[in-house]
Amino acid sequence: MAKVIKGNQDGDNGQNETYTILGRGIVTRRKLVTEIEAGKHPHH
Repeated sequence: MAKVIKGNQDGDNGQNETYTILGRGIVTRRKLVTEIEAGKHPHH
């Protein structure tokens, strides 16, 4: 469960293709969306 998820603005036009999660490092957008849909990050 992550409390802080920060977008890296590394895609086209500053979109977030990866995110930094404290304690885990860089996570891809696809993996993070899958985790959020699975309920692993309830506050997001």
